[in-house]
Amino acid sequence: MSENRGSLTRQAVFGEKWLHERIFLPITIMDFFMKTLRMPLLLIIGRFNTWIPLQLSPLTVIFGKPISIIKQEQPTDEYVEKIYHEYYETMKIMFNEYKMKLGYSDKEVLIIKEEKSKLIN
Repeated sequence: MSENRGSLTRQAVFGEKWLHERIFLPITIMDFFMKTLRMPLLLIIGRFNTWIPLQLSPLTVIFGKPISIIKQEQPTDEYVEKIYHEYYETMKIMFNEYKMKLGYSDKEVLIIKEEKSKLIN
């Protein structure tokens, strides 16, 4: 049965936002990287203008329940979308469940920027 199934485990790290300062670029540049490379451009700076953390603060890693994935030769777009949305919806639930316990404000939200129909190309 292990040949036909896999699992995708969600994980979230809390506390890394206090390790570095983030440098924000114009939205057009950030969108260019997101659309072209399919990854965000994150520039950070730490102590002495290096990547050394500003302070040593604890990091907490939270693991969610695994999502069971059925192996398919040619997965349909609908199946990939279903797994994608299940993954990110439960990430939001995990964030909201643990944020207050780990020093985040009740007003903080998790924003996931997604582009529909560009998952498989």
